[in-house]
Amino acid sequence: MGQGVFVVEAAGQRFLHKPAVRLNQRESATLAAVLPSPRCMSADRPSDYVNRRTWQIIQQMNALGGTGFLKRNFRR
Repeated sequence: MGQGVFVVEAAGQRFLHKPAVRLNQRESATLAAVLPSPRCMSADRPSDYVNRRTWQIIQQMNALGGTGFLKRNFRR
């Protein structure tokens, strides 16, 4: 995710100023949208491309069942 940022928890803290467990769907999708090139793309200042890709990822998440899918399949 950039210099010294290797996991979602660290990325959430650095770019969105909150722990990964508190990220909402849009914030999570934004982090995923910058993954192809995190040195060139920004989660805290997303470009038009990152914003479009974020919404595509949200649509994919919802097609899989949204947060209900996660709650059913990845309980702690």
